[in-house]
Amino acid sequence: MGSAAQYFEVEAPVEQVYAYWRDFSHFPSFMPDVREVHVTGPTTSHWVVAGPFGKTVEWDAEITEDIPNQRIAWTTVGDADVDNAGAVRFDDRDGRTDIEVSLEYNPPAGKAGELVAELFKDPDKQVERAAESFRKVVVAGGLGSA
Repeated sequence: MGSAAQYFEVEAPVEQVYAYWRDFSHFPSFMPDVREVHVTGPTTSHWVVAGPFGKTVEWDAEITEDIPNQRIAWTTVGDADVDNAGAVRFDDRDGRTDIEVSLEYNPPAGKAGELVAELFKDPDKQVERAAESFRKVVVAGGLGSA
């Protein structure tokens, strides 16, 4: 099993940051490899992520914990290309928000596992890139519609 974690600060109120993050359909705007996220229910979503060699990996996820403006946790459900779970924590800092993201994943064996291993070659770097992209969305005013 692999893991990644990132801690970063966003110059926006926790209510806006949480609301934007909680709408998973926003993820393609700040996570470079996420192609689509379809919200399928109040706590479920379907993810399509670009992989190497023009391939994609997909999974269904379910929110396992949702404390508004504080924490969102999730896990994959069903027959996922990549089993994963994680959490994001939001800390209110008087108009700023500290965010901590942690992710664990378990790639499958065989040829599919090789593809996923390539996708998750440097998970800390990928989470770091996503954090920086999220900051840019905030600075550009992307949270105004949250």
